[in-house]
Amino acid sequence: ETYNTRPTYSVEPNFTKEGYIATFQGWATSKEQSVGSKVNDLPAVTEDNTEYYAAFTFAPITYTIVLDPNGGEGTPVRIENVKYGENVTLPLNTFTKTGYSFAGAWNTDPDGKSGQVATDGGTYNSLISVDGGEYTLYAVWNINSYDVTFSDDGKDTIERKEYNSQIELPAPAGKTGYIFSGWYDGNDRVGGAGDIYTVTKEVTLTAKYDPIKYHVEFDLNGVTIEGEKPDKMENVEYDKEITMPTITAAGKTFAGWKHGDEIYSAGEKKTNLTTENDATVTLVAQWTTNNWQVFSDSTVQNGTVSAKNEVEASGTSANMGDTIVVTLTPATGYQMKAGSLKY
Repeated sequence: ETYNTRPTYSVEPNFTKEGYIATFQGWATSKEQSVGSKVNDLPAVTEDNTEYYAAFTFAPITYTIVLDPNGGEGTPVRIENVKYGENVTLPLNTFTKTGYSFAGAWNTDPDGKSGQVATDGGTYNSLISVDGGEYTLYAVWNINSYDVTFSDDGKDTIERKEYNSQIELPAPAGKTGYIFSGWYDGNDRVGGAGDIYTVTKEVTLTAKYDPIKYHVEFDLNGVTIEGEKPDKMENVEYDKEITMPTITAAGKTFAGWKHGDEIYSAGEKKTNLTTENDATVTLVAQWTTNNWQVFSDSTVQNGTVSAKNEVEASGTSANMGDTIVVTLTPATGYQMKAGSLKY
């Protein structure tokens, strides 16, 4: 400046410092001064090479930290008015996400792979240098894996699957006398063999079987019985007992109910006569014909008596319905006066 004149530099200098707002406080005559004078207030230059120093004050910028649930449940947490250079401790995560577990970390990138990482509950400072800006941290989630147990008539098979993955329900092993009705989660049917199931939790899927139902009818085998014919048994469930009915017929002895190579006695309890659903099982009555011995009594007084079966050549026995011929022969010199026959 020219000797004994006032400085004429009037443009305020520009100074920046990261994270701070610099405010020009005038021209100072020493570096130590934080407040100087405006140009017009400076004294006249009285000597050569007079130096003045730009005086500045610095105020830290403030910013906001946002904790974003990143697809989880919960409202973003805002930590406002954070001063640059000031430590701030992140609150512990309270967000949840169905099918995922919190990884214990935050990331500036939502995919959690390429951004800056912050530890849950960690202490940080000077995260950004833009006044009024927002620094968003996204929750990092790890997808859960679950055991899917297929329980089929006492045998378990386990598959490990990630949340929301889809699997094809397997065909069951099968159970004799039963029909597969589907895979169940508790009381809820989730599908049949070949259907698609979406994994959302640890689960046991149980194969449910319903017993077949069959019918039982009774064939009297051509014999007229005493009383009513046994009714047909409808919708007999597999593994449920039924009792063989008792029947009688004149001149016959009931020998049981025939089923294939087996004969079931009257009153016997049986199960599982077939493994075919809606089949009709026919039980055939077995009979033996009653038989009586025919005999001759030669001790009749003053004569003889004989009995003979006309059907059988031997004449020694008779069945129900056979004709028996009884012959009475008086002794010589006698004739039949009266008599009776017991049988």
